[in-house]
Amino acid sequence: MKKLSSFLLAAAVLFTMGSCGSDNQQAATAVNIKNVNSTRGVQTVQFQGADVAITAEDVFVVEAKKANAKQSEDAVNDIHSSLMSAEKEDQLAGVELTMEDKAVDDMFVFGLKAEEAKNVMFEMYDEEGFELAANNKFSLNQGHNYKALNVTSLEEGKYFFKLKDEAGKEMTNTVVIKRD
Repeated sequence: MKKLSSFLLAAAVLFTMGSCGSDNQQAATAVNIKNVNSTRGVQTVQFQGADVAITAEDVFVVEAKKANAKQSEDAVNDIHSSLMSAEKEDQLAGVELTMEDKAVDDMFVFGLKAEEAKNVMFEMYDEEGFELAANNKFSLNQGHNYKALNVTSLEEGKYFFKLKDEAGKEMTNTVVIKRD
């Protein structure tokens, strides 16, 4: 996971440096930067050694939302239940999640590999589980699916990242947002 984070950061730095210099300087760069291209709402990023196209609809803009007391209590109970059952093999059966531990340049890219097409709910809570940061529904196609979170509006800290399917199966992971 650290490799992807380091790679995305290095790619962003090299892309920025390459856009400021002459063509000769770009040609002398040892790393081939073709992994951060934006064309007509499609951004191509390098994810685990492969070029991945992220469309505008695959980017979730995350904003903190205040939850009422009942929602907060339910969220905390759900998160703790999820964390206690994290070792169960049957969580969100048929979906494999690949993600980084930290966001890079306020973008958090993650991959989902699904054995079959299904609809899932994405939720993200602050560390205490009191503040809902994101709540989106999306469809997974069979095979590899790539999504990105734009976390610019969130404060630094630890957030719980939860995916649930229509049958109630879920998986939980932690996202750390830290800006240098």
